[in-house]
Amino acid sequence: MRYHICYDIGGIFKTAWGLYGMDKFLIDMIQKSEILLTIMDCVTNILIGNFKQVMKHAEGLVNMVYTYDDVAIRNGLLMSEKMWRKNILPFHQKLNREIKQYDMKILYHSCGAVFDLIDPIIDEMQIDMLNPLQPRAAKMDMQNIKDQFGGKVAFHGAIDI
Repeated sequence: MRYHICYDIGGIFKTAWGLYGMDKFLIDMIQKSEILLTIMDCVTNILIGNFKQVMKHAEGLVNMVYTYDDVAIRNGLLMSEKMWRKNILPFHQKLNREIKQYDMKILYHSCGAVFDLIDPIIDEMQIDMLNPLQPRAAKMDMQNIKDQFGGKVAFHGAIDI
């Protein structure tokens, strides 16, 4: 019998703000971003190290990697796209480059109104599946998202919440 195994690697932003405090993290994205970038890099390196250990011992049994970062709420993004590009995107790109070296599919999760980031999440983070689609969040019209991005990525979950 064959099983599908998905490795839940964790979230870079979520882990970093969990260590630092979310409100302070969001404020310091503007005031002290060098500290946050160092924290994000450390978290990314830990996740990469964990991933490599899993792959070393999994003997080819892992089929997909699940990563996440809730970067939006129901009404919009937690930060501007410019701030996301500076403070979040480079670390997911670094992590995902390592994952792709093992020919893994990547399932990425972010709750909320992520519509404005869907294109860069797909193209610049190199994900294969997006989870969830939160239909009651701003701009998250399911048909529009399918029409615009359906040929580029698979969607996972969230028919209704």
